[in-house]
Amino acid sequence: MEWKLFHPRKQDFLSALGQHLNLLCQPKLQAKTPYRMHPQRPTPARTQPLELTLLLTSFIAVTYAFGVYLFSTLLPDMRAALALNYAEIGWITGLGQVGFLVGAFICARLVRWLGAVRLILASVFACGACLALMPLVTNAVQIAALMVITGGAAATVWVPMVAVMQGGIAAQHQGKVLGLLSSGTAYGLFLNGFSTPALLPLGGWKLVWVFSAALTFALLAWGAVRLRVDPTAALHADVQAPQPLGDLGWCAVVRDPLAVLVLLLMFFNGIACMPTMNYLVSFLREELGYSAESAGWVWSTIGFVGMFGGLAMGALADKITVVRALNLSYLLLALCTLLFLHHASLAEVLVGGALFGLVFNAIFGLVPAFVSLSFDARKATAVFAMCNVLLGLGSMLGNLLGGLLREQQQSFVPVYLASLAVDMLLIGLSLYLVGARRRKAALA
Repeated sequence: MEWKLFHPRKQDFLSALGQHLNLLCQPKLQAKTPYRMHPQRPTPARTQPLELTLLLTSFIAVTYAFGVYLFSTLLPDMRAALALNYAEIGWITGLGQVGFLVGAFICARLVRWLGAVRLILASVFACGACLALMPLVTNAVQIAALMVITGGAAATVWVPMVAVMQGGIAAQHQGKVLGLLSSGTAYGLFLNGFSTPALLPLGGWKLVWVFSAALTFALLAWGAVRLRVDPTAALHADVQAPQPLGDLGWCAVVRDPLAVLVLLLMFFNGIACMPTMNYLVSFLREELGYSAESAGWVWSTIGFVGMFGGLAMGALADKITVVRALNLSYLLLALCTLLFLHHASLAEVLVGGALFGLVFNAIFGLVPAFVSLSFDARKATAVFAMCNVLLGLGSMLGNLLGGLLREQQQSFVPVYLASLAVDMLLIGLSLYLVGARRRKAALA
């Protein structure tokens, strides 16, 4: 396989990421054992590529921005109404990441059982149902149960999209489409930032959940009509499965020092980024005294800049290399945390939000890009899969510890100081990455 990831002589990162995700969807096969699959055709011929792209992007927006992150924007209001403490909130957000991990683990089997399109639609339905049930919750256990399901739905909606995209998008456009899909969360965050302050005075936090559920079901209805399986498709045609990944597992990966360093980066990415984002609105409204409208502006700024942040940092990586772009991203992440801690004015907080939006998406694109540049295709796929697991574990731990620390100290300042410390650790690890890769190349 020829790679061109953020380098003139390698393949586009997003296309390669799509190939990795597609491989992860496939069942693990025994060597020398023939295997036949009977897939449904992902998309009907009458679904146009532009419409398909818009549909898939909107599904990412609702499952991630609504299903995963909307709870963060409504934390102050729900905490006051339901008498929640931040230890409970830490467990809720942490268990949401557990749901994401479980969804990622079972996704391959669900694709085989339901097919790509049906799994996507089922995931969006599950997300919409949980959003619709949120106004009825009365305690932390009920919220946690719904957040586990929405976290799982976010995982299971993403991976099958690679198969659907390959069935409905020309090969030369798949990299661009995958890049747009990865920005779907940013579009949803942008919408959250404006809709939440507008709806809160009209009907409180419950109306925000109802609005989000209604929008999700409207998009689901559109998708159910437009993504119907083509009745003329050869549904029972034999298709040869891709080559198996073999038995390359944890042991083979952790023996490689460079791979271990990448896994540590992804683990600490989750610890640093997720509490910073999930507790930001509560920090602004409850501790710093900003209004819901001002907090919404910061949230929308994160989403707006995030729409272009990944692309901008990727273009920069083409010029200065992926590793140096990672170094810069972690420096900017530390700077935005400092701005949140200093918070001399709303303008300063908005700048911090813009920096966070710039680097949040970029970091989670640059690390897989580095993986694809540094390992052969088989090992890169295994490392990428393990990166997702470590990211989920780090996010779960960061959310949980952030909530417990806030409850114990009665302030978000220690939470953001801890995030800043992890940011500094990430800067050091990313600097060490340069030498580790050189040593690996010298030994090759």
